[in-house]
Amino acid sequence: MTLVGPAYWVSVVVSVVLHESAHLAMAYLGGVRVKHVGLSWKGPYIVREPGTPVQNTFISLAGPGMNLFLCVLCWHLSGTFAFVNGLLAGINLLPIRSSDGLRVYRIWCARSNQRRSEFSRSQPT
Repeated sequence: MTLVGPAYWVSVVVSVVLHESAHLAMAYLGGVRVKHVGLSWKGPYIVREPGTPVQNTFISLAGPGMNLFLCVLCWHLSGTFAFVNGLLAGINLLPIRSSDGLRVYRIWCARSNQRRSEFSRSQPT
């Protein structure tokens, strides 16, 4: 597997497009209106209306989920394509800046803080 050949770069482009398409499809299936689909120097992106925490979690996990699915599906067919999808899924699941993993982490931290706040308000003083 060569990381500088055309197969690698085609795999990167196809994987990123499928990753964003999964976000788009999940937003559509979840009933969240997509306002804009675009391309920046970082890659493709979507702008959508905010959804519920559950909708946002599913939308955020759809991209890495697609990449994991493609990694497993293509493991014996194309090592380069499988590698690129596995790498893209892994990086996107990490809680780092601009990643899907950080979005999910923030959603569930906010939800946990909200529950803690509601619990403390319901306790007699």
